[in-house]
Amino acid sequence: MVYAQMSAGLGYRGQVSEASGHINAWSPGVSPRQFSQARVLVSRQYNSIQAGWQVYPARWDNDTRFYTYWTADGFKKRGCFDMHCPGFVQISRTNPLGTYVDAFSARDHRQYYIDVKISRDPHSGNWLLFYEKEAIGYWPKELFTAQGLSQVASYASWGGEVYSPIGEKSPPMGSGSFAQEGYQRAAFVNAIKVRDGLWRLTKPVGVKVYADQPKCYNAKYFTSSDGEPWTTSVFFGGPGGC
Repeated sequence: MVYAQMSAGLGYRGQVSEASGHINAWSPGVSPRQFSQARVLVSRQYNSIQAGWQVYPARWDNDTRFYTYWTADGFKKRGCFDMHCPGFVQISRTNPLGTYVDAFSARDHRQYYIDVKISRDPHSGNWLLFYEKEAIGYWPKELFTAQGLSQVASYASWGGEVYSPIGEKSPPMGSGSFAQEGYQRAAFVNAIKVRDGLWRLTKPVGVKVYADQPKCYNAKYFTSSDGEPWTTSVFFGGPGGC
């Protein structure tokens, strides 16, 4: 199938042993063959891990669910969503991958988020996944290449991504509103944090916004001197229609 995949958010280049954030939860409408998701991602070379929320009817239903994806070869053959192939080791009995996100945001009303962290264990080298501060499981370092995520990551990003078959207009990302509409309207990731290669908490200096299709989706970096959770944040999203 020929398809289009588009993203928008905030990216950071540097040594990354941990990336985390509060991902604003929404329930965008998509067609049966599309998906819309928001996530935290870490990568190095052609290896990457991402986790967040997703609406993907072909996999699940029309509900918002917690998901993960990993690859060791640039999304070709090695890797998969959740536990659809050998790789991720589940340790939590209370929050399996694919669990429902049972509280999501509404325009001009209360905002909800999920707390997601991807962290490389300094002793084992395995990549741990935390959801709502609970350790859900891990990806063994042996899944990844020597030049990739068997080491610390070299890139992290926070934002949204959509997928659509060619011939269908692309779906909404995030809340369906552009980034400049701001709080209670645009989706966001706040409380963004990074740990460096020595596992020290560091402010991600030099972050850059990105948007594959700015006419349909965009992102806006936001920072506040008031402190957490808005010290380092990004608004992102858009109505789609590309």
